[in-house]
Amino acid sequence: MSQNQTQTGNTITISSLPYNVTAGDGVQWGATTGRMFGVAAKTALSGASCSVDVVGVFTLPSGGSDAVTAAEGDKAYWMASAKLVTATSTANTLIGNFMAARASGATSVTVRLNGAPV
Repeated sequence: MSQNQTQTGNTITISSLPYNVTAGDGVQWGATTGRMFGVAAKTALSGASCSVDVVGVFTLPSGGSDAVTAAEGDKAYWMASAKLVTATSTANTLIGNFMAARASGATSVTVRLNGAPV
């Protein structure tokens, strides 16, 4: 690690959660431009600080009623209103890529987080 590196950045601490989370929940925070997304490392209440994994491969909820399919490697998006992953880009936030195909009606998906503001 270089002298001025403060952490590797795979897990970061956000100072104020935008909503209550349970460990393993997806978390989106930040302004409209420069939004961040990660997976909560612990259960915490809205307004509390929380460690969030922003890089890695995670199984996350996906809308069972979502008929959109995705191939392995396709872009994955966070639907903040429903707090789930979808392959639909419109009005959703890019979070990474599907690590396996997503079948229509799937209730969970495996996603590699891209770790970058979106």
